[in-house]
Amino acid sequence: MRSEAVLQRMQNMADAGDPDVAPNGTSFASVISCWGRSSQRDGASRAEQILHRMLELSNGGKSDIKPNAVHFGSVIDAWAKSSASDSAKRVDDVLKLMVDELGDNGGGDTMISGEDEQSNAIAVTSALDAITKSGHGFERAEGFVRAMGSSADNITYTVLIDSFARSGRKDSGEKAEAILFEMIKAYESGNDKVRPTMTTFNAVLNCHSKSKQRDAGKRASNLLQRMKDMQTLGSSDIKLDAISFASCIDAYANSGAPDAGRRGEELLTEMNELCEAGDQSMRPSMVCHSAAINAWATSRDRQAGIRAEALLKQMQQMYAEGDASMKPNEFCYGAVLDAFAKGGDSSNAERFFLRLEALYKDGDAAADPTKQAYLNSVIDSIVRSRRKDAPERCQALIERMKSTHGVEPCVRTKNGLINSISKSGRRDAAEKCESMLREMLDSKPNDEDSMPSSVTFNVCIDAWSKSRHPDAPKRAETLLQEMNSLHSQGYTFIKPDTVSFSSCIVAWGRSRDKNGADRSEAILTHLHSLYEATGDEDLRPNVVSLSAVVSAWAARSRGNPKAAQRALDILEWAYKQYEKGGNRGIRPNTVTFNSAITALSRSGEKESARRGHALLDRMKHQYQDGDLDVKPSRVTFNSVISCYAARPPPNAMEMVDTLLDEMNRLAEEDGDDSLLPDVVTMSSYLGCLAKSRIPDKAQKAYEILVQMEQDGGANIKPNIFIYDQVLKACAFTKTRDVETRRQALKVALSVLTKLREDPDIEPLPNSYDLAIWACCGLTQGEELQRLLESIFQMCCHDGLLSDQVLRRLHTMAPPNVVEHLVGKETKVRAVPSSWSRNSKLAMPDKKGSRQHVVRERELRGERRFVDTRDRQ
Repeated sequence: MRSEAVLQRMQNMADAGDPDVAPNGTSFASVISCWGRSSQRDGASRAEQILHRMLELSNGGKSDIKPNAVHFGSVIDAWAKSSASDSAKRVDDVLKLMVDELGDNGGGDTMISGEDEQSNAIAVTSALDAITKSGHGFERAEGFVRAMGSSADNITYTVLIDSFARSGRKDSGEKAEAILFEMIKAYESGNDKVRPTMTTFNAVLNCHSKSKQRDAGKRASNLLQRMKDMQTLGSSDIKLDAISFASCIDAYANSGAPDAGRRGEELLTEMNELCEAGDQSMRPSMVCHSAAINAWATSRDRQAGIRAEALLKQMQQMYAEGDASMKPNEFCYGAVLDAFAKGGDSSNAERFFLRLEALYKDGDAAADPTKQAYLNSVIDSIVRSRRKDAPERCQALIERMKSTHGVEPCVRTKNGLINSISKSGRRDAAEKCESMLREMLDSKPNDEDSMPSSVTFNVCIDAWSKSRHPDAPKRAETLLQEMNSLHSQGYTFIKPDTVSFSSCIVAWGRSRDKNGADRSEAILTHLHSLYEATGDEDLRPNVVSLSAVVSAWAARSRGNPKAAQRALDILEWAYKQYEKGGNRGIRPNTVTFNSAITALSRSGEKESARRGHALLDRMKHQYQDGDLDVKPSRVTFNSVISCYAARPPPNAMEMVDTLLDEMNRLAEEDGDDSLLPDVVTMSSYLGCLAKSRIPDKAQKAYEILVQMEQDGGANIKPNIFIYDQVLKACAFTKTRDVETRRQALKVALSVLTKLREDPDIEPLPNSYDLAIWACCGLTQGEELQRLLESIFQMCCHDGLLSDQVLRRLHTMAPPNVVEHLVGKETKVRAVPSSWSRNSKLAMPDKKGSRQHVVRERELRGERRFVDTRDRQ
């Protein structure tokens, strides 16, 4: 208000005949800035009034008072910060006015003057910053630059790219790179004004480093390589500097990609080599070393902690040799601890923590062990180690810090302790977690430093989601409701978020409640409604909550086509919500699709194979169109093959052969061994083969088994399910060709022998069931009787007799053989308990039951049947 009064006084003096004090553009800019920064509610409105006053004066002939981009930018910034209900509309109005007044209208007027590049940069930066802060994002900023027309130059575009980096958007790197390539194309077409400079390229690299996308490091590395090629070809505008490398290393560090640590260290090594070759400008700074250490910390590589510590030792060596700029700081020490923590290397984390204590005693203030961040990292490493004694180790460390350094645990430290209990796998873990939560609530109810946070509640809810307690989902949902109640009472640091709701969804999905999937879906729908009603980003549904609901329906889809259809409906609902509101977070990913395909494979639905394969094709098309989150994985292919194995159509074998070939081809092309077929793949493949009409399928299945045994890889080593699938191929052999039948019988007996002789694999009751089935279908007469007696004796000897095996004997074996072996009994409870001692299907004794009476007779020596072991 006072500044505007001074401005008016200057105008009055000028009107009275003193031109030396006449206000100019700078005077008006100062007043606009004062109103924009004021705390008054009408500050933005008053700033806009001053802007309109300038326009009136300039239209009246005072050209020195014509507003420029700085004036407009200040007004936009004022409205962006305003709490007025119409602030967004006012930003739009001022922006349109700016384009109308300063845009290229074909008559020579441009948005910025071409006389002073520095002034141009300041003006454009001011306007672009204001637009970005206004909440309109860089789409509006880009539109602003587009409206400048031919007046936009490389400085303008570089400032625009810088605004992308400040936007916080995940796709800022992709957008910045697109602008860069557009500039290159325009320059190559003859527009010298937009020739990208080193500053432009570094701005794009900076966008990649800030985007935190999984592929940000790779994109930055590719751009860096392009810059190297341009420099090699003699481009005068491009000369790599330390900033380029630092941004690229930082891009890897923030990406969290599996190879981030390795690639970050390689870039650091390259900088050292360039420096040793004579280019001192490439000497890595402490920032570069810190970024490389952080890259290892975010990579979650098993060797991350060791490699990060090695880089730290290099810094310490350089500092010891006299380079004061390389003294490690808190960030470096913390990143090394984080590297150990995220790799679950608790032993080395605790060792390094002790080393920090020693460094602190020697005078290194940055190594102060009383810093809560260091303690929390060590606690995290113990939690991630998943050792059974993790809770005790966390408690011991907390107690040592209290007794030695007088450090009381903060809320995050207590959260780590609770998390260690949650992940311990103990049956009472959830109860203990909630008990600690109650203690925190009761200790100091008004002390934020001691009260539980949202994280505390989320850890407890997650513990209940993992619990097998029958009331687990209800207990989880009760905690969610309690969070909401506390938040409404004014405890702002306790607030339900997407993680809270997602854990409840998982709890219901994992429960045995028949309505669990319905409840999971209802919670997701409620979360989505809350987000739409409030716009609260903390309540934005994400792919984790979505996948949990699809998984809940998949878990209930066995023999239930309706459940499978609900899983697919949720998938389509998510896409509609994404297309409707642009919520990329809820867009289905590979895990979501895998769960939906699994639901189809379990449903027994007639068209499950076709529909599952269609989902795979959809994933491949979306991935090729740039959606990296839906890249088909080995699990995807396995699930589709399972669909064909469950309800094989006439062309099933042709299709699964094609899928198997595609997995091998993609693994070779991408250099990704995780796409190679594994034992699960081959089990489903053999299941499909067993159900096929191929006459010699038993022999083909046996050849695959032998090949898997010879390959010897950990992922392809045959397990019990592989052997059982080969036995199933024998049992399902339906042909009149005697030689083929004899060969299938030979395979069945050979597989059963292999199975019993393999020390690493134990047969299942199902193995003997399939062996009996195969014999009954492939031979007859005395040979059948002899084989059935032999297999029955082996089954009883192994203690694997089950109701299933007995039913198979009664339905397929000759009556005289059945009478000889088990009489008329069809339940294992009526035969000697030793015959079924290892069978998971054996029913428990109930006092007074027939099974209980039989076993009591056995104990008294009154055996009704002869134990087959007595015959040997």
